Amino acid sequence: MNDRFLPLTRRGLRCFRSGIGLAALCMLTGGIQQYVTLLSPGAGLSLRWLQPVVASMSVVASGLMLVGVLFMTACPAEAGVARWGIGILALSALASLWPVVVYAADLPFGALTGPLGNAGIGLTAIQTVLLAGMLGALCRWMASVERRAAACSGSALHSPEGAIETDPGAVWETLAGSCQRLVHGATTFLVALVIVALLASPFNPVPSLQPMRQPLLAILGGFAVLLWGIVLLLRVVGAVWGVDRAIRRSARLAAGEERNGGGVAAERFGSAGMVAGALALGGLVANHWAEQVIAPGWVDRHIKEIVGNRPLGGRSAAIGQAAPAMTMKTIDGETVRLEDLAGKVVVLNFWATWCPPCVAEIPDLARLAKEVNQEGGVVIGISDEDVDTIRSFVASRDMPYAIVAGSDWPAPFESIRAIPVTYFLDGAGTIREELVGGSSYEVFRRAFDAAKAPLSPLADPAPGVLP
Repeated sequence: MNDRFLPLTRRGLRCFRSGIGLAALCMLTGGIQQYVTLLSPGAGLSLRWLQPVVASMSVVASGLMLVGVLFMTACPAEAGVARWGIGILALSALASLWPVVVYAADLPFGALTGPLGNAGIGLTAIQTVLLAGMLGALCRWMASVERRAAACSGSALHSPEGAIETDPGAVWETLAGSCQRLVHGATTFLVALVIVALLASPFNPVPSLQPMRQPLLAILGGFAVLLWGIVLLLRVVGAVWGVDRAIRRSARLAAGEERNGGGVAAERFGSAGMVAGALALGGLVANHWAEQVIAPGWVDRHIKEIVGNRPLGGRSAAIGQAAPAMTMKTIDGETVRLEDLAGKVVVLNFWATWCPPCVAEIPDLARLAKEVNQEGGVVIGISDEDVDTIRSFVASRDMPYAIVAGSDWPAPFESIRAIPVTYFLDGAGTIREELVGGSSYEVFRRAFDAAKAPLSPLADPAPGVLP
């Protein structure tokens, strides 16, 4: 075996293969941690040290794959490999640098969670298509090199496995066919991903498929996408492994190079590939740095904006305001007016069936509702979902309080952008407390008792019931 044959391409294949292996290990470790946390939050908390380790390993894995692609772009120009690799590197640079721009320019959450910010899986699918195209181009070129070498040798030739073959490029054509099928699979995956994302979005163009927006179908769709993505990953690993193995074991290529005095053009890095590689690797490092240094402050600032521009646990601008006149209709068809509840402490809980923190606090809210019903209090749950969705959800749970369906409420309830959020109104209709995020029974109880207590004429409603 002549180790000088395509040394950079071979090194790139090995780097990429190592990167995929490390990435798979990171995915497995992260999945195990999430599963343990789901089963036992305490045990999951003890494994929190794994998060920075897995994050660092993921950066190393991505770096190995990018270096691998960069080295493969050095393949002789006649192979037509470089343009595919440059596309992969350019997309990687875009995906890595966009969050850095969002954090550095202090753009709103929508910039990170909008179409470009949520395009991660789609960009990965496109990169998979490009990678398969690159490997396919390499295999087709290698087939032509094999045939030229066979024509020059004029002797019986053998495949990498040692069997006599009539077509010296057959092994490479087979690999090229596998890569082409991978291109088709990744393209189909990308199209299916776009369709599912569209059907699950507020812009669903097919009214009859509106149930696609329901949580269960969203979870099933996400699970199907995950399984399909794993299959594609395994096929990528198989393609990279097969090409690497064929290059390493091709005795004909070494013999042909020796007979022809190295007739295959030498490998070299093109300027476009070097620029794209530098941007991709630099973007990867910048992204990791930004996630650790800039992102925490950015998230804190924008979370405060979402919950009413106040620190969690601090004073809300709504506290001290008089509750507006609101007429609500429950899912059972009853009409509820806030003005009719004068003299009672009213608890308004804004929630949704698809919101995990909302669902998690329901038992505590139900316990509160049973107690305060004996004390002249009222608990009302408010969701902006359709009545049928809410009714089917409530039917399987103990929710002994009024459930309202509706939206477009008057101020200060018109700008709720984070749920669950719970308001406590005293007997005079003054908002005495606002709880943002999931709460426990103890927190609910303290807020209710504080709202029930008389308010001094000179005193402002006092926050501080949050834990």
